[in-house]
Amino acid sequence: MTFSTEQIQRARELTGKRKKYGAIQRLLIDEFNLRPAQCRALLITATAEEKAA
Repeated sequence: MTFSTEQIQRARELTGKRKKYGAIQRLLIDEFNLRPAQCRALLITATAEEKAA
C-alpha cells in the first residue's frame, strides 16, 4: 500500500499532538477518505519512518 507524502506528514503531525489512535484514525479517515485498515497502515508507516529517521 502506498501513501502520499502529504498523508504521511499529516499522520505524523496528528500523532505528535495526540495519543489516542482512535481519534487520529477518525480524523485521517475523514480527511483522506480512507478505510480503517488503510488508516492503520498509514499510521504504522508514518510512525515507522519517524522512528527510523
